[in-house]
Order: sequence, then C-alpha cells, then structure tokens
Amino acid sequence: MNKKLDLIIISSYFLLVILGVISIYSNNFDSYKEIDFTNKLKFDNNYNKQLLWILLCIIIIITILLLDPKWFSISSNIVIYLSTIFLLILVLYNGLSVSGSKSWINLGFCKLQPSELCKISTSLIISSILTKYKYQLNNLKWILCFIIISIPILLITLQGDIGSATTFLSFIIVLYREGLSIVYPIIGIILILSLLLVNIINSIQNILIIIFFSIVIFTYILRKNKKYYKNIIIGGIMLFISILTANYITYNILKPYQRSRITVLFNHNSKINLKNEAYNLNQSKIAIGSGRLFGKGFLKGTQTKYNFIPQQDTDFIFCTIAEQWGFIGSNLVIILYLVLILRIIFLIENQNSIFTRIYGYSFISILFIHIIINVGMTLGLIPVIGITLPYISYGGSSLVSFTIFLFILIRLISSKTCIS
Repeated sequence: MNKKLDLIIISSYFLLVILGVISIYSNNFDSYKEIDFTNKLKFDNNYNKQLLWILLCIIIIITILLLDPKWFSISSNIVIYLSTIFLLILVLYNGLSVSGSKSWINLGFCKLQPSELCKISTSLIISSILTKYKYQLNNLKWILCFIIISIPILLITLQGDIGSATTFLSFIIVLYREGLSIVYPIIGIILILSLLLVNIINSIQNILIIIFFSIVIFTYILRKNKKYYKNIIIGGIMLFISILTANYITYNILKPYQRSRITVLFNHNSKINLKNEAYNLNQSKIAIGSGRLFGKGFLKGTQTKYNFIPQQDTDFIFCTIAEQWGFIGSNLVIILYLVLILRIIFLIENQNSIFTRIYGYSFISILFIHIIINVGMTLGLIPVIGITLPYISYGGSSLVSFTIFLFILIRLISSKTCIS
C-alpha cells in the first residue's frame, strides 16, 4: 500500500454498518428477552445472522487490502464478469424464488443473489474498457459498454427482479462522465417517464393523442424558429418509440403486482389499495410520520416493534430509523451517505488513475440510485421495487457485495499503481 487508507470513508462505512445492526436488533427486540449468553448462541434470527455477515466482511476487507491492485487487469475483469453472467443464467434454470423474483441461488447454509456481485464485475469491466480505449474506438467502445450493461439488465429482468435491473441504469452516469453524449441520458429519462405515463393513463391511444398535441403545441410556439423543427421531429419520434417500448414492458414484462405498485403512487385513496397493493407504503408513511422531529426513541417504535411493516429489516428498514430517531436522525443518515459519496468524488477526481476514477463513479452511481430508490419508496415518491439500503439493510448478499465494492475502491485509491 502506497498511501494511507482514508479514515473518512472507512469511518462512514462502519458507522452505517453499526447503524444497520442496531436497527435490525430493535426490529427483533422481543426475540432476545430470554437469551442465555452462557449457552451456545443460536444464529436463528436476523440480528445474529447479520453479525456473522459482518464478521465475514471484516475477513473480506483484510483480504482485499492485501491484494495487489494489478490483479484487476482487463483479462481478470473479463473472467470475473463472465463468471457472474454465468451465475445469472444459472439462476434462470435453477434459482430460488423469493418475493416473486427468481434471483437467488440456494447454497444450503445461505442464499446468494448473483445480481449483487454482477454490479461489481460490470463496474470492473467497464472501467477496464474505458481505460484501455480512452482516446480510441470512440463509437465502438460505447457500443461495447452498452452491450456489457444490457446483458445483466436483460437476465435480471427475466428473473423478475425489476429493482436490481433498474440499478444498472446508473451506469449511464459513469458513461456520461467519461464523454458520452447527453442524448442517451435524455433517452433514458424519457423512457422512465413513458413507463410511468403508460401505467398512469393506462391507455396507449390516450398517450398517442397527448404526444400528437404536444408536438403541435411546440411546433406552434417555435414556428418562427425553423431550426428547431428537426429537433421537434426527432424528439417526437424518440417519445413515440419510448411509449411503445414502455407499453411493451408494462404489459409483457411487468407482473400485475409490479404494475399496481406504480399506479398506487397516484391513487392513495382507494380502500382496496390500502388493504393490498398500498399496504406497505401506507404503513411505511405511518411509521415515518409518527417519528416526527426527534423520534420515539430506541426500541420504542410501535410500527416496527409489532411488525406492522413487511420486510422492515430489508427494503423498509429506513422506516425503523425514521420512527425511532425522527426527522433529525433520518437526515443524519442521509448526511452520512452524502459524506461518503462526496469524499469519494473528491479523492477520485484528484488522482491520476483513470481506471480508479471510472470504477469510483460506478460505485457511487449504484450507491446513489440505491439510496434514492430505497428512501423514495418508503416515502411514497418512487414505486416499491424491492431495493436494499446499502450497509444498513439486513442481508448477506447486499452487505458483502457493497463491502467488496467499496474496499476494492479504497484499495485502488490507496495505491499509486495505474491499471490498464
């Protein structure tokens, strides 16, 4: 190691992990009243299992920090990427279904979610390609990157795990940072908005009418600026294709309960929704709102203590934090994530390794989209699509993968070695 390890990043990591363990413990507090620590402790609850995963993460951290960064060469990264793609294919044929998604491999002693590891391998291979062909193969390298990113998106979507597939779209931020035209992020945004539009309006004919009148209105407004006509036509065609694509995804890929999660965002008053599709969201809002400014206090959250919130150790763990620590505590968690992200940006923008910079942006992009979606869905701002809150949510696959993800970056930052 050529440089000292960054204490701000490492401290942020351990604070988030400790906060996660505390939150999981508080959710399962009643289970520990009669624990006898003089006997052999049974790991039959989420709190104790998470402690085991943390112990494994510490071993992984030490191993990664002892690795030579040259190990992450393009040949090694290709092997890692292909290995995770093989696991994603294996899941389709022999996977374990959890919460409607066939995205897990049963290893007997634990369950592995390959999509989490694939985020790391995709980041490594993208970093290698963009580093190797930084000033060459301008068009080909972008096509190659799109293919590499699209393969896991397709395989994970076929598994029914739309949430994990969505996180791979964050790589567009990385590609844009490295010189990709802004047109592609705009296309992505249009496609997402189109997907929402299809689910809200629920009629392709009505949507096409809206597109037609939108083009007419813009054409009238810009009638004196003929140079904009070409852009209007191209924009209209892009929007039309996006609507058709979104319509196909909605009615041929998304399952009925996934479609209902989108429509629930715009129809909170339905009694049927409150009993079924919107139950999670409704209970989540009650828990967060009941925390008020300073929260109810540690172990005093009634919504989480009595299990009113489904998946409160995983996807909805932010509710536990908000209920017990309130608005102040919730924002401190967000600030802690923000410190971690800004510190990484500062470090990767102030060193010479292109590979490290690209890998660093891959990490913070995926971390950012996880935080935005997880917190957003607990607040009712984003559809519930089942995404963990990094380092805080219960789960070995998530904790281990994000730990590996981060500490590979820390190892790269602490080294002066340039990888190509």
